[in-house]
Amino acid sequence: INQQPEGVCEKLDGESVAVVDVKASLESGQSGKITYQWYVNGKECQGTSSVRYSKIVLTQSNLTPVAGKDWEYSGQVYCKLSYNNYTVDTKTVTVTINTCTHAKYTHDGKCQQCGEPCSEEVLFIDEDGIPYSYELHGGEAQVGGILVSGGTFYFVRDIDAILRAGGGDGTNKKDLTLDLQGHTVKALDLQNCPYNSVTIKSGTIEGINTSVPAVLILDGVTTNQTNFSEQYTLTVKGNCVFQHQVNFLGKTQLRGGTFQGGINVALGEEALALLADGYAFADADSNEILNVSNVDISNRAVKVVAHTDQYQNGKCACGRICDHAGKVDKDGYCTFCKALVEAFETGGKRYTSLENALAAAQDGDTITLRGPLDIENAEPIEISKNIILNLNGHTLSKSREEALLCILGSNVVIANGTVQSTCVSKSANAVEVGKFHHTGAKLTLDNVTLEGSIGGGTGVRGHGPVSYTHLRAH
Repeated sequence: INQQPEGVCEKLDGESVAVVDVKASLESGQSGKITYQWYVNGKECQGTSSVRYSKIVLTQSNLTPVAGKDWEYSGQVYCKLSYNNYTVDTKTVTVTINTCTHAKYTHDGKCQQCGEPCSEEVLFIDEDGIPYSYELHGGEAQVGGILVSGGTFYFVRDIDAILRAGGGDGTNKKDLTLDLQGHTVKALDLQNCPYNSVTIKSGTIEGINTSVPAVLILDGVTTNQTNFSEQYTLTVKGNCVFQHQVNFLGKTQLRGGTFQGGINVALGEEALALLADGYAFADADSNEILNVSNVDISNRAVKVVAHTDQYQNGKCACGRICDHAGKVDKDGYCTFCKALVEAFETGGKRYTSLENALAAAQDGDTITLRGPLDIENAEPIEISKNIILNLNGHTLSKSREEALLCILGSNVVIANGTVQSTCVSKSANAVEVGKFHHTGAKLTLDNVTLEGSIGGGTGVRGHGPVSYTHLRAH
């Protein structure tokens, strides 16, 4: 025996059969023919052959049904070889015929009944388990006639081709989901986009194109596409990865994603407009939240993360700014960001800035600070009227290099609180009295703490006296 029996399953005239063959030869010097007698499950069998050959073809009628699997037939097969008065038995081999029709498949491409994988021609499985194959023509495959019915389609293999997904008459549009299941698709052309929306998830796709407006959702997709046109209403979520700098021209909502080459977008409102509520940009490596009102993300690796806005004086670390419009309650606080909006009061009226309060005040009036406040004026606020600034036990602070206040009036009083410079870049004064080419300024401090950064709390520019009552200067 040169080769023990081996069995394979084949299709013969559309019927599933098992083919078993053995190879044997006579010893040198012998002549004649070897007789082959096949046995299946202990009984003589000649299968579909009428003559005893070294090969036997078995159908399901020659085998025994497998318990619990009415689509499967099995048998123990061996062959008795005879020459003159000599016989020898081969080893026994188990053969199985699978008559399953593979009507439906699991999402990962295995037959729901027998578990066999789908054929190489199948590209995706629909949500009902129906397999769909494809034909390539010049590196393209037309799949729109299948996808236009909507629903979810599960890819079971990679395809290095452009999928053309147009078709239909544009009526009764359905939502379409393409679950790549970790596979790679060269490109998708939506053409006339006969879909209500298109979701692509969990895989790699080089590019996506459309010739008409399209609602597109990317979820956990890796792509090297650099431009999403104004035709797209786009949502990005999950662990999407954009491998190059990307430009979003249409309406875009980012709920996730890593942008390895950054996003081509201007600072401030343009960058913030890309984000969905509850999300912010962060450094891709450190996870530090980025203030995109000041930080350029056009050439920086960033990602979008869940973020709860925390406002201080109407500003969040992510760059969002609350305008307080229509949100100020009866006590002068913003109902959204909780900032003190109407921070100053004089003459029975409240004002949103010290400048506005000063404009309304007369000599001898008192302007009262209603709560702690950090201001960001580029230049010191000049007080030229003889007023009393009652800090009311609160702190008025500023982080810029310039002083908070510049006293120019001839009889100005600051009382009952703290004026603080929090600048860390250089020495900065909290209050300046007078300025060059200006004389006659006078400041009285009553129960006040002045805190300058690095250096002292007050500075005098020009000529003007300062009188102190219960002053603490740092």
